[in-house]
Amino acid sequence: MDTYLPDSSGINSLAGFSFQIRVFTYYMIMLGENTQIEFETIDDVNIKKIKAEEIDNNDENFICKLKKENTNTAIQVKRTNITESISQKVLLNWILLEVSENNVSKYVLFTDKQYSNDDIIFKKSAAELYQCIEKSDKNNKAIITKVKKKFKTDFAGFEKIYDAIKGKYEFISDNIDEKMDDACCVLFRKSGVNEVVYYNRIKELLQHVTVEVMESVNGKKPFVLKLVVVN
Repeated sequence: MDTYLPDSSGINSLAGFSFQIRVFTYYMIMLGENTQIEFETIDDVNIKKIKAEEIDNNDENFICKLKKENTNTAIQVKRTNITESISQKVLLNWILLEVSENNVSKYVLFTDKQYSNDDIIFKKSAAELYQCIEKSDKNNKAIITKVKKKFKTDFAGFEKIYDAIKGKYEFISDNIDEKMDDACCVLFRKSGVNEVVYYNRIKELLQHVTVEVMESVNGKKPFVLKLVVVN
């Protein structure tokens, strides 16, 4: 008799979502003044430097200007084994982001340490990746096709963008719970309270952030949190 094996894809997907929220919360704790953190905007997690005195300006021309002036840290979060296919898709997404109206000062790939991933984002040279793009026959909705249309017969332009991203790129493979612990030790007074109390405080923070994110996701909107200091 065959043994029934339940489909674990849903659990794996939720585990990835949980990891993403933990990464978001970690960077939220580390947020600097006049900065906002975003969940699912231009990347999985995005950190944007903003001007406090101009937060409430809704003029259309101003918003377009501000997008170019603001600097973003685009963070791609992966809790999985990173294959060449996955890494290529990440890079292609960043290529489209780099040529958009958004000003990205840093690109980060944040992975779970337990998967022991190697940094292979730039394993293919610009020429090798461009050749793969040229040979692709995927449909118009595919990321690779969008890049193909953007850089058709323009390898020099493609290589310039590739090198720009490479120069602003960081690979992180770490234990997010340990990083959360380090980030919270002063905020939640680890040295001055019972260990159980301390870790319950972190747990409550994660629960609160999760609820807020889910409320935004349920409303089909990204979650955005600002830390604005007005003098």
